[in-house]
Amino acid sequence: MMGGFTQFVPEAALLVPVPVALLLGSRLRERWIAWLAMISCGVAGVSAWYAPTMLDQASAVTTTLDTTAGAARLAICVLAALWLAWVAARGAGAERSGEAVGLALLSTLGGLLLASATDLVVAFVAMELTVLPAYVLLGYSRHDVPVLKGVLKQMTRSALASMIALYGISFLYGLTGATSFEGIATSLPEAGPLGATGAILAVGGLLARLTLLYRCASARSGVAGSSVFTAFVASVPAFSMSVFLAQFLSQALTVRSLQTILVAGAVFCLAVGLYVIVREQEPRELLAGAGTVHIGFLMAGLAVLVAASPGSSIDAVPVQVSQLAVVAPRVDALVIYAFTYSIAALALGLLLAGTEGEGPRYGRRLAMRAAAVLLASLAGVPPLAGFAGRWLLLRSVHEAGFGWLVATGVAVSIVSAWYVVRAALSRAGSAEAQATAEEERITGSGPGGWLSEDRLSLSLAVSAVLVGGAVLWVFWF
Repeated sequence: MMGGFTQFVPEAALLVPVPVALLLGSRLRERWIAWLAMISCGVAGVSAWYAPTMLDQASAVTTTLDTTAGAARLAICVLAALWLAWVAARGAGAERSGEAVGLALLSTLGGLLLASATDLVVAFVAMELTVLPAYVLLGYSRHDVPVLKGVLKQMTRSALASMIALYGISFLYGLTGATSFEGIATSLPEAGPLGATGAILAVGGLLARLTLLYRCASARSGVAGSSVFTAFVASVPAFSMSVFLAQFLSQALTVRSLQTILVAGAVFCLAVGLYVIVREQEPRELLAGAGTVHIGFLMAGLAVLVAASPGSSIDAVPVQVSQLAVVAPRVDALVIYAFTYSIAALALGLLLAGTEGEGPRYGRRLAMRAAAVLLASLAGVPPLAGFAGRWLLLRSVHEAGFGWLVATGVAVSIVSAWYVVRAALSRAGSAEAQATAEEERITGSGPGGWLSEDRLSLSLAVSAVLVGGAVLWVFWF
C-alpha cells in the first residue's frame, strides 16, 4: 500500500478552491469560481479512482471493496461537478453563488472521506463535514424567514439523530475497545445483547440522518426554498452516507437482530413512500415520496449485507474469505443503485430550479417532459438507469433468500411507477398548455425561441439517465 498522504490527493484538490470561493467570492466573477471548482472536482475524481483508499489491500476480496470505494468517490465527484456546472451556467438564484460553491466543495470533501472511512472516529467527523455545509446551503437564502425556520428545525432533528448514532458508537467502542471496522467485527460477536443494542442505535441514528436529507426535498419540510440546493443535498451528502452505511454494515456489524429490524424498516418505508406517491401530484412531493421508497430499498440492501457478513450472529464466528466474497457483489449493487437514484434526483432538482422564479419560461414545456422521464427513472421504470440499479439491488436481496421482500419491492415499484408517470405526464400537459399560451401572448407566435443552454442542460439531464441505464444493462445483464 502506498505510504504517506497520497490517498488524500482528492481531498486536497477539493480544498484548494475553498478559500478562494469563501474569501473572494464577492470580488471575482461567480462563474469563474464555479468553473474552477468544477475543474478541481475533475482532478479529485481522477485521483480518487487511482489513489489508494483507507482499506487494507492484503487480500483480493478486500481489494474488491477498495475498488467499490474508489468508484464511489469518483461518483461523488461526478455528482458535485454536474451541480457546479449548473451553477456556472445559471447561478444560484437571487443569492451570490461564490460562497455556495465553497460550501458545496466542503460537503463534497467530507463525502469523499466518508465513503472511504474504515474508522468510526474518522467517519463521524467526515459525516459532520458533509452534512453541516449541506444544511447551510439549504438556508442560503438569508431573507426567506420560513425557509430559515425550517432549516433550523431540520438541523435540530439531525443533531438528535447524530447524538443517537454517537451513543451507539460509544456502546460499540466500550464493548469492543476499537473504533476500526476490523476491530469491531472481531470483538462484536462476543459482546452479547449489549453489542446488538449499540449496533442498532448506531445504524438507526445514521439512517435517521439520511432520511432527513431526503425529507428536505418535500415542500412540507419547510426547507425546500430553492431546488438548486435541495438537489445538491439529495445527491452528494445522501449518496456519501449511503456508501458509508454499506461499508460499515458489510465490514463491521455482525448482529443478526439488526437484520430483522432493517427488514421491518424497509417494509415500513416502502409502504409510507407509496402512500405519499399515491396521494400527491406536485413534483416536489413526488420526489419526497420517491426518497422514502428509496430509503426502503436501501434498508433492504443493508439487511442482506448483515446477513452475509462474517459471523452474522451473537456467537463468535471466524472471518471466512468465502463470506466476504458474498458481501462484495452486494455492496456493489447497493452503491450502483444509490448512484442511479442520486443522479436522477440531482437532474430533477435542477430541472425544477430552472422553472422557478417569475417571468416567461419558454423551456417549461420541455422541462416538465424531462422531469417526467426523471421521475420515471426514480420510480424504476425500465429501461432507465433507475430500473437497472433497482434490479441489481433486488437480485442481491433475492440471492440472500428474501423472496417475499423482493415481491414487495416489485409491487411497490409497479404501483409507484404508475402513479408517478401519470402525475408527471399530467403536469407536463398542463405546463405545455400554459407555456404555449404565454408564448403566444408575448411573442405572437407558437412555440419558438428558447435559450440554447436550457435545451443543452435538459438534453444532458435526460441523456444521462437513458445512457446510464443502457450502460448498466450492457455490463450487468
